[in-house]
Amino acid sequence: MSGFQGPFGPSATPTILPGVTPTNGGAAGRLLFDTGSFVQESSALTWDNTNKALTITGGTLTGATSFPVLNLSQAWNNAATVFTGLKLNITNTASAAGSLLMDLQAGGVSQFNVSANGTVTFRSPGGTWFTLTTNGNNWAIFNTEIYATVYQLPSTGNFCFAPAGSPSNSPDLIIWRDAAGILALQNGTNAQSLRAYNTWSSSGANYERGVFDWATASNVLTIGTQAGGTGVARYVRLTSATKAIQYDTTVVASLPSAATAGAGARAFVTDALTPVWGAAVTGGGAVGVPVNSNGSTWNVG
Repeated sequence: MSGFQGPFGPSATPTILPGVTPTNGGAAGRLLFDTGSFVQESSALTWDNTNKALTITGGTLTGATSFPVLNLSQAWNNAATVFTGLKLNITNTASAAGSLLMDLQAGGVSQFNVSANGTVTFRSPGGTWFTLTTNGNNWAIFNTEIYATVYQLPSTGNFCFAPAGSPSNSPDLIIWRDAAGILALQNGTNAQSLRAYNTWSSSGANYERGVFDWATASNVLTIGTQAGGTGVARYVRLTSATKAIQYDTTVVASLPSAATAGAGARAFVTDALTPVWGAAVTGGGAVGVPVNSNGSTWNVG
């Protein structure tokens, strides 16, 4: 384009003068691009100077090659520098609830978004919504069926659930890391239960399960089996690689009252005096024997 008449006379470098240099097209807000032959406006690339907003409208792609509507690249080459590839900084002086820092949609339906307070919401392939949020030293993920929170603390942490529809601050099942290698199920003074199912129906009415809990009987640790509906009552077996099950030992004087222990309670004493099978146990001796409660006395056997 030698000989182009610039603002200061002939020049080898053209100067584009807004409102003066003719372009192909013509509409307010459209940005210019070089076609290789001339400068042309793009109806797909517009700038709203009042609101300082850029709009890019991609085309309908039918070919075998992918053309991202936004294709960015950058090279980082300094180990001492903390780089940022993509940045959005919002000054949120005032905004309506539901305002989003990011919203990725498909067919006009949000699939992934980030709220003004940093909450991330995403959609599963089945259409279920999940929300990931943070509050201090914890993060939480929940949907309409599950609420879970993880607290990442220096020495302890937990993972907890709440009933469907419960607020995020009311979990009732909490799995704790008590210490290194120690897993705990606790929720203050609320009795907790562990269940391992042999069978279970979708309605929950028919089942066979093993239990380890403090809920079956108040203040009593229950270990055993339960059945409901068409479920079959199953046995409990205690096994040991040594082929022996070891009881904790005590002396007769340290046994709880037979009434408190209840009928069927068993123990092992080390100081029985001339024990007689089936008779009430007496302490002060040196014989180790198993004993059982009938609800009123501790008997040998």
